[in-house]
Formats: sequence, C-alpha cells, structure tokens
Amino acid sequence: RYQPSGEPYSQLASHNVDLALYDHLRVGETIRVRYSPSKLIRLTTGVGSYIEGSSALARLRYGPIRARDLAEPGAAVVGVLLGLLALKVRSKAVGVLAWLLVGAAFPVVLLVGSGLFLIPQLFWASRRRPGNRYGWLLLGLIAATIAITFWRVPHPDPMPAAPQLAATAVVRELKIVNRIWAGSDDSPTHGDGGQPVGRPFYMLDLEFTPAGERDPVHAVDRIDIGSVPGLRRGGQVSISYSSTDPRAARVAGASRTYDRSAWLYLMSLTFGAAAIATFVIAPILYGLRRIRDNLLLGVTRCS
Repeated sequence: RYQPSGEPYSQLASHNVDLALYDHLRVGETIRVRYSPSKLIRLTTGVGSYIEGSSALARLRYGPIRARDLAEPGAAVVGVLLGLLALKVRSKAVGVLAWLLVGAAFPVVLLVGSGLFLIPQLFWASRRRPGNRYGWLLLGLIAATIAITFWRVPHPDPMPAAPQLAATAVVRELKIVNRIWAGSDDSPTHGDGGQPVGRPFYMLDLEFTPAGERDPVHAVDRIDIGSVPGLRRGGQVSISYSSTDPRAARVAGASRTYDRSAWLYLMSLTFGAAAIATFVIAPILYGLRRIRDNLLLGVTRCS
C-alpha cells in the first residue's frame, strides 16, 4: 500500500518477488516503491508499481517454467483449432473434445458451459437418436469434466521424500481464501473474479529458521479453517519441514481437505444446474416452441 504524490487516496498493488527478497520482507515494515505517474499504467501488475530492488524477471513472472505454464495455453490453442475442425467436418465428437481442451485452460467456462448447455443437449440428443453415440459422448463429457475440475482445484503440496524436522514458526500472514482461479491458482484473492469454493480455507505465510541456518526463511501452507485452534497472525505454530528443502513446510496437526471440499462443491453446482437445465428448462422451452409452431401452423391454414 502506497500513497501516490498528489492523490487523495492510497493504492494497493502487488507483484511477484524472488525468494531472496521475499525472505527479507516483513509484514508491516516500510519499503520504497516506484510507480508510474500514469494512472492507467499503474493498473498493470509488476509494471505500474513495484518494490525498489525487485527483479524485473521475477515481478513479471518470467521464472522457472512449470509444465502447467505450457499445458494450459497449449490446450487452449489446440482446443480452438479442433473447434474449427469440428465445424468444418460437422463432428460433435471432435467438438466435445475441443470444448474439453479449452475448458482445461478455463475451468469456469468448462463448468458453466457443460452444466447449462452441453449436458442437456447431449442428453436429449441421445434420447431422440439412440444409435448415434450421443450417450457415449455424454458419459465422456461428464467423466472428463469431473477429472479436469479435480485436476485444476488447488491441492496440498506434496512433501519431498526426505527426513522431516520439527520447528516453531511465526505466522506472518493469515489469509482466508474463498475463491480459486482468480488470476492464478497460486494467488487466490478475495476480490472479483475466480470461482467461489463454498468452504473457505486458510493460506499461511510461515517464517522460521531451519536447523543449522542463521537467516529465517518463509514457507506457504494451506489448511482447513478450524483444524488448528488459536491460529492468528503474529502467533506461533508448530511445523514440520523437509530437511532438504526447508520451504516445503506444513503446520503440524492441520487437516487439508479443502481440495476435496472445493471439488465436491463445484460438482454439485455443475450437475445441479445440468439437472435443472435438462429436466425443467429444456422441456419448458420445447413446450413453448411447440405452442409457437402450432400457432404459426393455424395462422397458415387460415390464410
């Protein structure tokens, strides 16, 4: 949070930093911030304003490339190309595959589109034309939607296969996460965008000094709310951490079922909406269309 010169209100900004700078920052301390005089440019994360001394590559998130960084845009591009191919060859199977690939990159679009449109359409198509494999497409769409959503919800980070040590950490930051997919899975926010998870969970910034080290390090953990009593910002908590990678740390005794809770919540919304669209909205629309067609037929006969 900083106060631009000549502005009546302070502004809140964020950007990524490298691990070395992150370890030296403390919540509440005063730091120097550089910002653009242009209000429009200041809206750009990591460009319009940033912490003095931070790396440009780090704040623009050009760090080590993960498999997901390539898989998500690649799936979207291939999905769009397959969608164009499906339109050309008039193949519903290819169209469903294209939809799933795009949905892997944009899971909110996948859930809304599948629940409200694709599932009802494929269900009634399978009833009207039993021999055209619409039923298999419907089952494939449902199974793939379930699997893709489970893959995309944030899961607890696996601990390295190494001996674990115990320590006491200070909770430097305690954030309640009630949305996912708001910008990225690694930085859930309370603001607009993303998808509500139904049951919020905690994201903690833990600071501790590993055994044999002089300087403290930070670690991030996500846990279920209420699984550790007395948790508060600035308080102390028992943790276990990897002897080979101290940043891989977990709060001792905490439960981590938030991923399954979020997945079940999203599935209940998606398939609940699909049931309403299939068995309530679609029959109503079909009945209204028949009434319209009968009225038009009567007008034609009279004329």
